[in-house]
Amino acid sequence: MEGVVPNTGVTWETAIQRNIGVDLEFLEGQLALTADYFYNNREDILWARNASVPNTSGLTLPD
Repeated sequence: MEGVVPNTGVTWETAIQRNIGVDLEFLEGQLALTADYFYNNREDILWARNASVPNTSGLTLPD
């Protein structure tokens, strides 16, 4: 679009995701253990975080 000044402060958001899992079996398959760890972090999002969660839910939003 001609005549429009671009906003140089706008970039793509950055996302970091990790998923680590371990499966173990002992005693010829009679005892099994599964563990998973998930991590998800997003930065440079265009909108400020202004959402709220009701106190009755027992949840809090991260900083």
